[in-house]
Amino acid sequence: LPPSLQWSPLFSFCINDFNGDGKADIIAGGNFYGVSPFEGRYDASYVDVLVSDKTNDALHPLPAYKSGLWVKGEVRDIKVIKGKGSKRIIAVAVNSNVIKFYSINK
Repeated sequence: LPPSLQWSPLFSFCINDFNGDGKADIIAGGNFYGVSPFEGRYDASYVDVLVSDKTNDALHPLPAYKSGLWVKGEVRDIKVIKGKGSKRIIAVAVNSNVIKFYSINK
């Protein structure tokens, strides 16, 4: 995994074609706050997006400012749900918080 996905524990991976190129992409999320103050909490991650390379099937991290996904907190689940018509929505469940919804725009 790229270094940015190794900064804190990951609890959820969602695999889907998010950019419409016909290849699988990955969204990963995590963090963990339930540790002693001595250790400090594991909160160095936001939701990470890895997009496929059109030439060799490698996955490359996409910065949050380009992906539009900037989720703070303890991410526990990420799913793609069907919206109205052919619309797809990313639902991100954050521990002790409301579910956050993001529209997929190609």
